Order: sequence, then C-alpha cells, then structure tokens
Amino acid sequence: QNNLPKNHPLIASVLNNIGNVYHEKKEYELAMANCKEALIIQLACIPNHVHTADTYNSIGVVYRDGFRNYSEALINFEKALNIEQLSLPESHPSILDTQQNTQSCKERVECN
Repeated sequence: QNNLPKNHPLIASVLNNIGNVYHEKKEYELAMANCKEALIIQLACIPNHVHTADTYNSIGVVYRDGFRNYSEALINFEKALNIEQLSLPESHPSILDTQQNTQSCKERVECN
C-alpha cells in the first residue's frame, strides 16, 4: 500500500480478496467492509471492468450467505452480470456462475 496510491485498482483487488477470505471464515461484517471499500475504488477508476464485477459478486455472496438478504444479493449479482456481459464472451464461466447466483436469489426473493 505504501508504493501505490490508495485508490489504485490493485489495492481494490487486494481488498476484495481479503473480503473473500473473511467470507470463508464466516466473518461477514469484515468481508463486507473490505469488499465495499474495494468497490468504492473500482467505481472511481474502473467502473465497467471485470474486476468490478468480481467485487459486486463478492458483495452479493456476503449478502446471500452471511446476512440472508437475498434482495441486496440479487441487486449486486445483477450489476456484476451487466458488466460481465459487456466485457466477456457469452460462454465465459464467470457469466454462467453469476447467472446461477442471480437465478437462485430471484427464486428466494419471489418465495418471500
């Protein structure tokens, strides 16, 4: 962090990865804080980049798994999917994963 500006996209990638580690450890508040900090940087520098989509996906997963907030998860998965569809080939595995995440949350939101 000392060698890069604090709003550098690489810092955002590291923050998102830290958030993913906290998610795996079921420390959802810390996961969300790191992912949201990453997203702030990415929206300022690389708003339509696949790394930003990755962060939206990470936030969606934390909302889904950690907070059981399927509406917020769905919003983030849809944002990720929009970016991925602009940036990646149609058959890319990331798109397929995000479509599955989106569909599972839609089903849960409709049931509630």
